[in-house]
Amino acid sequence: IAPDGSTTAVWYRFNGTHNIIHASTRPPGGAFASQVSLSAIGGNAGEPQIAIAPNGSTTAVWSRSNGTYFIIQSASTAQPSYALNLTRSGTGQGKVTSTPGGIDCGTICSTSYLSYAEVTLTAAADSGSSFTGWGGACSGTTSTCKVTMNEAESVSADFTLNPPPPPPPPSYVLNLTRSGTGQGKVTSTPAGIDCGNDCASSFERFTKVTLTAAADSGSSFTGWGGACSGTTSTCKVTMNEAESVSADFTLNPPPPPPPPSCKKATLKLGKFKQNRKKGTGTLKAKAGMAGKVTLKGSKTVRQSSKKLKKKGTVRLKVRAKGKAARKLKRKGSVKVKVKVIFRPGNGCKSKTRTRTVKLVKRR
Repeated sequence: IAPDGSTTAVWYRFNGTHNIIHASTRPPGGAFASQVSLSAIGGNAGEPQIAIAPNGSTTAVWSRSNGTYFIIQSASTAQPSYALNLTRSGTGQGKVTSTPGGIDCGTICSTSYLSYAEVTLTAAADSGSSFTGWGGACSGTTSTCKVTMNEAESVSADFTLNPPPPPPPPSYVLNLTRSGTGQGKVTSTPAGIDCGNDCASSFERFTKVTLTAAADSGSSFTGWGGACSGTTSTCKVTMNEAESVSADFTLNPPPPPPPPSCKKATLKLGKFKQNRKKGTGTLKAKAGMAGKVTLKGSKTVRQSSKKLKKKGTVRLKVRAKGKAARKLKRKGSVKVKVKVIFRPGNGCKSKTRTRTVKLVKRR
């Protein structure tokens, strides 16, 4: 039984003298045709065998005596073939190829295939065209179709020219300028502005462009101008027309020198030296940084002050006043309590030291 359902039978029959090999074929749903003699008259033939190939061709083999020895003989039926014709239609352009090969249309649009061959056709549109569907023995709009070759077949492939693409929307130029004493950079989203380097770019109509300003080290961003305003680092511009934006950067003032450490705001009292001739004295005071050193006493000592531009030692004069001065004059000596105050003047706390000293005046 062949793939198409047809049936072939072989047998041998005695004709009164010899055995003859016969064959007959019945198509699907039909009747067996008249028998055909396969072996020649003369010599007995027997043991017929039959085989059918996947392509439907039939081969019979048998043995036959020639009066001396047996000879193997055979007979085959050829498989029919049918033509497949391909046409292209429509306003577009494209190509159709086949598997198995044979059709390559454009160039080769017709070829023959063996009976019951399954042919796959593939359509590929050229640039600017689209494949829109099959006709004839194929149907549908997918790019492939299959045809089984039971008879001659015709297939059409339709290609349509694509409409021209719409014109691009209008675009407008956005110009960015930087101003001021400082330095900085402005970039955009979507990309295009990178100023520094690219300070102008075109954007499609209605595009919302976000500009971002970033000041360099030592500078500050101080505000937008033109189509933008404000002092925040970003602004948005909708491109309905050509636009100009300015970004202002200001150079930062130099930072103030760091304040000295308050650990250096120290005060130490040194030696007291008497001036017996004048009845006064000097007291040494050592400060650890710049500031003002003041000596005073509650109603007994005149106030005296010295300023220091940096750390160092000052000599503060001790002179009695009031009751202490009168006692010094009367008795020739007097003890007074002095207070020494160091004010750093830079936010650090003042330092205070006290000492009792003796003033002596020679009589």
